[in-house]
Amino acid sequence: MDMKCQGYHMYKLVNFVIVSMFITGCVTQPVSKQAEAGHFIHAGPVSVVADKLSIKWRYGFKFIINPKSIAKVSLSCAPIPGTTVIVKKQDLNINAKGIAFWNADVLLVSREKTPWLFDSNTTEALCEAIISRVGLPDITEQAPVTFTGTVKSTTLYQLKEAHKYNANLNK
Repeated sequence: MDMKCQGYHMYKLVNFVIVSMFITGCVTQPVSKQAEAGHFIHAGPVSVVADKLSIKWRYGFKFIINPKSIAKVSLSCAPIPGTTVIVKKQDLNINAKGIAFWNADVLLVSREKTPWLFDSNTTEALCEAIISRVGLPDITEQAPVTFTGTVKSTTLYQLKEAHKYNANLNK
């Protein structure tokens, strides 16, 4: 691949990442109550490298409590299927700034597996993190997410473009 072609692909990739971050930022909204354990910094679908168009649900969470007190974190964004993640203590991977990212299982993008993405109506969900602590009561943090028909259409387009881009890299 010549330098001009590489530059064009890099330009497309950078634009894709910027637009993806903008859309994700629009769908994650904090709840107005005071956080006890922390707050969501991301909750939404991301592209994965796979033979067929696929996604996984990714969570980002910023903790304000001592991570050493956490025994388990259970996450979901009901009623969106494929969003449940249970993270045990040994898999928390919380960085020095109190931030962690976790992924749900990979799902094939299809009308059967990810029907909400193909529905032109607005999809609203309540993302929930249940933080279990050793010897202390669980803490539940919530954040609503809203995917309008336009956001879902744009997300599908971006997922398809990322899939094509990744497929071309592997040739």
